[in-house]
Amino acid sequence: LRTHLDDLMSARKARPSRICSLDQLYSQAASLEDVFRAKVLSVAAQCNGQLSARIGEGAEGRLMTVAEIQRDVGGVASIQWAPLKQVERAVVKACVLYNGDVSCVCDILRQRIAFASVKEILECLKVLTEDPNLEIVKIRNLLEPQLDAWSNAGYRDVAVMVRLVTPATQWLGVAGPVCELQL
Repeated sequence: LRTHLDDLMSARKARPSRICSLDQLYSQAASLEDVFRAKVLSVAAQCNGQLSARIGEGAEGRLMTVAEIQRDVGGVASIQWAPLKQVERAVVKACVLYNGDVSCVCDILRQRIAFASVKEILECLKVLTEDPNLEIVKIRNLLEPQLDAWSNAGYRDVAVMVRLVTPATQWLGVAGPVCELQL
């Protein structure tokens, strides 16, 4: 997996973010939310990934493919999207990890696609790298076997930090925030 990730990153170069304040970061993230959700939905559909969805009012969420959601649940309205990161958590992260530089906070806007195997994750990474509207900034691989699972409370994923760069996001001036897609 590491070799594939290194190859993917060397193929895509990111430009620096223009985010200067927490207000700007949240404003742009809120403006991007629907565009990012649509991209996540598209990628999940292309890769047979699963999203958390609810069947009926008040029901517990479960992982389902996009086709299952559209067929059995009534469409994308049943998807349980992750909310924007709480402001307090972003402030702590910016101060503790990034010396107050809010432009380094990459998970204000984040979503998750679940996969059954590493092979499916690699297929998704290929789709992401070939997407002309995504600029891959960083890939964090917590699936590495030598990583101490206790340091992440046992959580494992591949987090892909991306910018949505489309004519619309550029025109609106919201192509700066980095979004996190957890695979």
